[in-house]
Amino acid sequence: MKKSNHRMNDRVEGFSQGREVWQWSKRPSAKSVGCSIPLDRALRRVFLLALFLLPWGVFSNPSADQSAIHQMLDQFHELASQADFEGYFGLYHPEGVFIGTDAEERWDLEAFKAYAKPHFDEGKGWTYRVLERHLAGEGEIRWFDELLWNDRLGPCRGSGVVARVNGEWRVRHYVLSLAVPNEIAAAVGEQAMSVDQSLAPAEESSGAPD
Repeated sequence: MKKSNHRMNDRVEGFSQGREVWQWSKRPSAKSVGCSIPLDRALRRVFLLALFLLPWGVFSNPSADQSAIHQMLDQFHELASQADFEGYFGLYHPEGVFIGTDAEERWDLEAFKAYAKPHFDEGKGWTYRVLERHLAGEGEIRWFDELLWNDRLGPCRGSGVVARVNGEWRVRHYVLSLAVPNEIAAAVGEQAMSVDQSLAPAEESSGAPD
């Protein structure tokens, strides 16, 4: 009996020692990790911090942002070509502005909708094919310029600003203009002035007597 009890005591003592070793290895002293908190708690905090920062790292990925903006602007032109009223204007920022090729064409979103609705209802959109595009900026606001082609107007320029709204890029400001070759710019200017002189500034008086 005594021998058996002795073996049992050895086992109990061994289990106790094993448990002590396991507890120490799982919860080391603060000195072992070089800081004022246990290692497991420090690792847990690092893990939680990584989970918190992961979405921000994804959203701030410059390559992903550029790809999303290019796709949105390509869709923007495609929906205009299809005269898709809801889809096209759904890509505008709530405070969007469109500036057309005519000097009087500066529309806020509601005014632009009013102009476009009758044309889109008849299936008459506008088609501009993108030849090249450049993006710039960072954060929640970006700007761009693009060279376009229209079968009736020829080369055109588009430029503007996009802003992120609820995680989606939207057109905040868009300017469409004609890309007039320098060789004919003066002639085009003369024609434009012959049509409308209302924007010509008044001649400044020199102040000298006649």
